[in-house]
Amino acid sequence: MNTLHPNPLWDKPVTSISPMSVVTEISPSTQIWMMVGDKDDTAPPEFTESYAAALRKHGIEPHVSILPGEGHIIVYDTAVIEQLSVVVAQLR
Repeated sequence: MNTLHPNPLWDKPVTSISPMSVVTEISPSTQIWMMVGDKDDTAPPEFTESYAAALRKHGIEPHVSILPGEGHIIVYDTAVIEQLSVVVAQLR
């Protein structure tokens, strides 16, 4: 990350939890949606695919969408907004 986004913050210890390390703690009934841009150089699609594979091994079939031509900032992408609308409708 320091190479992509230089910041003294990256010199400090990382205290976050990797999603990969807690896959087995997720209930198999959990529904998971993941979206990533195919040009994301901060969190590349390979990370999403690896996480999806780990979830499948644990019995969870995630919904994975890889958005063509998109980078890291996808929050305002039409496909993301549409998928969020579907998720919200299902939760209601």
